[in-house]
Amino acid sequence: MTLSIWEPLQGRTPLWKVVWVYGFAVSLAYTVIGMMLPLDNAGVSWTYMLIGLLITLYQLIALWRCAFNSRSHAWGVLVRIAVVASLLLIPVGIYLFATQPTLFDL
Repeated sequence: MTLSIWEPLQGRTPLWKVVWVYGFAVSLAYTVIGMMLPLDNAGVSWTYMLIGLLITLYQLIALWRCAFNSRSHAWGVLVRIAVVASLLLIPVGIYLFATQPTLFDL
């Protein structure tokens, strides 16, 4: 199994692979890395958040482009609705992170 970061952006990857490999596995690895970082440092937390935003945008573009690469047309529609909802919520998350960073303390 070869992984190419460009294949999902071109819409040539099966939807299941985009969700589980490029979505879930990458997000899990990114979260584990974040657990090792000193996120109480403002510079580190902003850098971590910006990298996370870039990863999220990549994942959303890949999901949009590959949404109909499944057996069910309904999954494609559902995935595209989820992508739009996510894009609408990203500015809310950035605003809350910028104005109330204590909300993100665990």
